[in-house]
Amino acid sequence: MKRIFLAVTFAALLLSCGKPISSENTLENPRFVQYAGQLVPQNGTLQYVEMTESGLYVAAMPGGTKGGPVGELLKYYTGTYTVSGDVYSLGSFGTLQFSNTASGEVDLTYTIGGTTETVKAKLTKATTTGDIYRSWMVSKTRVSITSGSTVSVEFTGCNFKDIADFFRKNGYVIEDEIPASHTLHTVSVTAAGSLLLVYADGDIDLGSCVISGNSLTYLWNEDDMGYSFETGKASYTFEDGRCILSLDAKLDGATAAIKLVLREMR
Repeated sequence: MKRIFLAVTFAALLLSCGKPISSENTLENPRFVQYAGQLVPQNGTLQYVEMTESGLYVAAMPGGTKGGPVGELLKYYTGTYTVSGDVYSLGSFGTLQFSNTASGEVDLTYTIGGTTETVKAKLTKATTTGDIYRSWMVSKTRVSITSGSTVSVEFTGCNFKDIADFFRKNGYVIEDEIPASHTLHTVSVTAAGSLLLVYADGDIDLGSCVISGNSLTYLWNEDDMGYSFETGKASYTFEDGRCILSLDAKLDGATAAIKLVLREMR
């Protein structure tokens, strides 16, 4: 029996991007690009907030089970946000008020659960632009294994268990137990340097990333993910307004080609 650690494939699949895109495929700027950024309060209850170029937010509070950018065990919340002047409404989570003009220290007033606090916070705004910097919904996953001949499959969405079962069906032993509910819903890459994965069951994973030239380097707390990640690189192209993330994963005597078909979250 051939063996592969499924995590190696997933790490590259989800967290790597590559070659530049051609101008004819350039997408319009996301409608919240001017508001995107991340906030790290210096004290208080709120630990972290990320606002993506597509209007998605993730906020972190104490008392959860996952690590994060501030080095504590956190509970994550996500949804869409709206803006009116200096006030940011994060759905049912609460509101933020601050001057979102430039990176640096800002006065942040936030209201969560009826309690209002005013603190100093570090604001990091985007320093670059590019079509990859937005939130994407996972439309399809295409997987093929080549070892002499090629076997292929296409899934709607991205359910990790479906991919694991495909490898098992073709003779590869998968070490990780993948829950059936672990379906990737959105992938967000932000120009402020964050990588946000939101799952259909409400789970959230947050990492950091840097794009340089035609590669993306990411930092991830593998203990939180439940998989053992290895650094990977992939390519990306844009076709008819969709982003295609492509990679090759080395198996025992074979190669697995994996493509995520992503459509922009609107």
